[in-house]
This record gives sequence, structure tokens and C-alpha cells, in this order.
Amino acid sequence: MKTPINKIVAMLSDTKKHTSHPIKNSLNKEFRLNKTKMIKIVNEQIETQTIKSITLVVNTLLEVIMTSLENNERVNFVGIFSIDTVFVKSRSGVMFKDKIPFTTKDRYVPRVKVGKLLKEKVAQNGKK
Repeated sequence: MKTPINKIVAMLSDTKKHTSHPIKNSLNKEFRLNKTKMIKIVNEQIETQTIKSITLVVNTLLEVIMTSLENNERVNFVGIFSIDTVFVKSRSGVMFKDKIPFTTKDRYVPRVKVGKLLKEKVAQNGKK
């Protein structure tokens, strides 16, 4: 049975359904959510799926996001964040310490805008 991605996101964000939330219980100063930890958390929440299938979903999701950004498309997760690309012009200058001149090339860089829902959650439960 396949679980749609929006159900996975809802399960991760809804703390009322689960008495012990895996992310909140393991928060400490050294906690960082990476791809491996995210796969384990999703696997704990959705017991019918295998780690291999969840890994495939996460990898596919990340690949779709990167491909969209390569094509200068905007990626938008409403309320959480949006990512788009911005053109940065070349510039030149001198390094302060070494007095060595440098120049950069014209390029596109990713820009992340944080959504209102995520800002509120972080403000409510952020670092203390």
C-alpha cells in the first residue's frame, strides 16, 4: 500500500496524533535532522513501509527539488518554505587580510524564504 507524500508530511507535523513525537523527544543542542535521521523518523511513523521504500521516496523528492531549481523553477511548500534561484552579478574586490584581488563570476544561487507557519513554530518552540 502506497502512502501519499502529503499524508507523510501531515504525520510528521501533527504532534497530537502521537503521544511521543520523535523529533521533539530527541531535541538537544547537538540534534540535527539529516536525510538518514529523517528516513528513520518516517519509518517509525509509517510502520507498513520499508526503509528502502522510504529512502526511495526521500531521494526522489530531493531529486525533484534539485531538478526544478536547475530549471529555474520555484519550489514552494506552503507555510513551510519556498526556494527559488536568484541571479548574482560578478564582483571584484581585495581580500582585507592578504591584500589579494579576487573576482567572482555571474551565477545563480538558491534563495530560501521561510513560511509563516514555520516561523510561528520556531518562535513558539525554538532554542531557549
